[in-house]
Amino acid sequence: MKMSVDKLLKNILWKIQKQKKKHQKFFSDRSGTAMTSATSNQAAISETHFYEELNRRFANEINSVLEKEKGQGHYDNLALISGPEFMGHMRNSMSKNVSAVVSEELVKNVFPMSVNEVKEFSKGL
Repeated sequence: MKMSVDKLLKNILWKIQKQKKKHQKFFSDRSGTAMTSATSNQAAISETHFYEELNRRFANEINSVLEKEKGQGHYDNLALISGPEFMGHMRNSMSKNVSAVVSEELVKNVFPMSVNEVKEFSKGL
């Protein structure tokens, strides 16, 4: 039995939120420090590294959910909309099973849009 797009999206987002809470304790929005290799000096670890790692993990979690939902027959066609950097993370973590059903990729940052605006924007896909 296939799920509606809204129900599938809500299901995926709920599972992702649940997983995010598990991993939140590992990351901070503050820079850390690390010892440099040649001296005893310390160098700051940029926040970018932490955000990059969070994005990579988030893409892996989304793809885990997509793989599970695909295995249960909840969808047979997938359109991806994402900003360019995150789309790269999605492509890198996507299984062959899921990537085989990707019918469309639209590289666009929809972060500032509401859910209704994204739905309206993606109607043609």
